[in-house]
Amino acid sequence: MMFRIALSLLLAALAVSSSGCLFWKKKNHAAKPSYQCADLEASFKVRWLEKRTSELTAEGKPAAEAAAQAEQEFAQQFAYTKVANPGTH
Repeated sequence: MMFRIALSLLLAALAVSSSGCLFWKKKNHAAKPSYQCADLEASFKVRWLEKRTSELTAEGKPAAEAAAQAEQEFAQQFAYTKVANPGTH
């Protein structure tokens, strides 16, 4: 009988301590500087445009036309990024 009571108390204590109620407060983490995000977006844009331009030229489009189409597709597909619409953000 004493074993059951001790086991019940142990399980209750474990349930309370592992529920996260004691550690619910979030720690303050420093935000990433915005320039890192801008650099990442710019790098992504360059790589995406190079890849898409090469795909379009492989399909037979002239290089200038392929680059213009790739730029237009990027602006449409990634309109939510700052690099797709530099004047609006």
